[in-house]
This record gives sequence, structure tokens and C-alpha cells, in this order.
Amino acid sequence: MSIFNIFKKNELNSPVLHKQKRSLQLEKLNALLNQKLPKETKEKIEQEIYQVKSGDIGEKQVLTVLKNSHMPMYILHDLYLKEGGLHSQIDFLVIARKLIFVIECKNYSNHVYVNAKGRFSILKKDNSQMLIDDPVEQNRRHMELVALLKPDMKKRLRSVVVFTNPYMKVHDEKAPAEISRQLMTADRLLEFFRKQQADSRLSELSDEEMKQCADFFKEKHTKNPVDYTEKYFQTEKPAEEKKAVPVKPVLPRTAVQKPVVVNHAPPKQKLPGMRCPKCRKSLQKSSDGMFYCPGECGMKLGQVFDHKLTETELRNLLGGKTIQCSTQAGMTLVLPDKIQKEWKGKTVYEWKTKLLSKK
Repeated sequence: MSIFNIFKKNELNSPVLHKQKRSLQLEKLNALLNQKLPKETKEKIEQEIYQVKSGDIGEKQVLTVLKNSHMPMYILHDLYLKEGGLHSQIDFLVIARKLIFVIECKNYSNHVYVNAKGRFSILKKDNSQMLIDDPVEQNRRHMELVALLKPDMKKRLRSVVVFTNPYMKVHDEKAPAEISRQLMTADRLLEFFRKQQADSRLSELSDEEMKQCADFFKEKHTKNPVDYTEKYFQTEKPAEEKKAVPVKPVLPRTAVQKPVVVNHAPPKQKLPGMRCPKCRKSLQKSSDGMFYCPGECGMKLGQVFDHKLTETELRNLLGGKTIQCSTQAGMTLVLPDKIQKEWKGKTVYEWKTKLLSKK
């Protein structure tokens, strides 16, 4: 705190909504639905619209709690920050007297379970558990970027993950304490704020310092570059622009036709020493370089989003190592763990992923 602010009385005693959410996501997605799209693509867009609406509902609940807190704070809603190759979409950044709270909102419809290793899963209708992305890890990356942009505020940062659906429950009895104390429902948020502020030995920020910090992050906010047209709407080239297929000439009977080698590798190549982590069958490699399991276990292990895994990357995963790769979503962390998903009415298994930075 500046020496000039020591004798200056603070007058802020209520919350200030310093930045509101102005998202064009729904408008862009609804506009795409009016275009001619395959049924499967249309269903994906409708699913994303549902998720965006659900997220908005949850965030409005948290915003209502914050605006009615009667606590001195600056509220920044929906920040998109980037620095170098790092990007973060932050639901709420709350600048209070002593601390800065980075809030990640989750509006899950299923009960959430956290095991002793800190891994998150949900309970499906058939009572089986499916691993989901770690919201605590996601928020930790948000905090890293906030600290990178404003290092002098790093010690004041606190992570909060708020579950906004009142009908779901978080089973974190077995979770590590460091993770469990970050998880809460919206009605516990202000109690958490007050306790954290009371327990903190950090000096209080003045009204001016709080506003300067809020102004700094508001100016750092940029437009989210997600292009839904590129993501969902792919047009084909006109027929006249398509490359013509060469016709094999018919040689006279007197001519000697030499064999033409199209591909030296067999269409399917067995890979000794590389086995499916689900059914333990030996993996195979197709002529286009895709690794796959010949069994019927449903393990899709040769591709992560649009990225085709190399043999080295796949061997690292099978050996229990984590890898990083660039996908259509951004820089992605691929973990040597399986997650279960439903795809076209079938149960499939994929590598667990975490998005490090969006494109």
C-alpha cells in the first residue's frame, strides 16, 4: 500500500460490477443452425447451445450472490486473457480488500465424485462413473496467467470452484484437503470470502488500489477468438474444382506392363510390444498411418481430436507418460488414462485430455 493511502479513508463498502458479460456465443451458434448442415453437425451445435445456456444460468446465480454481498469488491465477469501462447476464459475475477478470487463456475447435472488422488468423475444413469476434466486444475491454469500478468498480486490469489446446480452433490469426502477446500456451492461463497479475508495477514488494498487492479484486468480483456463457422461449417469445393482422377491407360497386348509399387507397407501392420490398454490385444497400423486396436473393446487410441498420434507419442502413453500435442482446440495435454464416453449409442474409450491453451 502506498504511503499516501495510509491516511486516506476508504469509502467503498459495497460491490461494484466493473465488467459485465457480453457474449455473442448464442447469437453465433443460433445463426449457424439456419445454414444447411449435416444432421450430426446440427446436433453438436444444439448440444453446445444447451451447454452455453446452462453455463449462463449458473453464472447468473453466482453474480446475484456477489452483487448482494454488501462487501467492498470489484467484480469482473467473463474475462478472456492471453499472454504469449497462454489463453484463459475466466468466469469471475473478484478483487476484494485483501484477496483476489478467481472463480470457475460449473453447472453439472450429475453428482460429482472426487477420489483420493483428486480425480473428478460423474455418476451416469447406469451407475457407472466417467472421468471428467478437473475444474481445479483448469482454475489453477487461470490463476497462473493472472499471476503472470500481474506478479505483484500473486500472493493474494485464491481459487474457487462453484457448483451452481442446487440438485447435485459433490462427494469430496476422500479428496485431498487442498482440493476439497476450493469446492463449494453458491450459497457458501460469501462465507468462504469472509473467512479467507479474516484469516489473511496481508495488508488491505485501498479503494484506489482495488480500482487500479480492476482497471488493469478490464483493459487486458480481449475478444474470445472462437470461430464457430470454422469449427462446425465446412464447405466442399465445387465439383469442377475437384481434382480429376487419372485414368489408367489400356496397353496393347504386345506391351510389357511392369508392376507398379503403390505402397511398400502392408495395409495392416502388426506392432509387436504395443498392446491395447483396454483388452491387451496387439495394436495394428493401417496403411494411412493410423494406430488402432483390432479388438471390439471400443478403445480409440490412435487419435486425439484431429491429431493423429505418432508411434513415439503412442508408446509414451502406453508406457504411462503424459504427452503434449497441438489439436484443433489448442495445445492439449494427453494423459495415460482412459475415459469412457457414449458415441452413436456405443460405449467407447479414449485418452483423457486437458486443454492447456485455446487457439
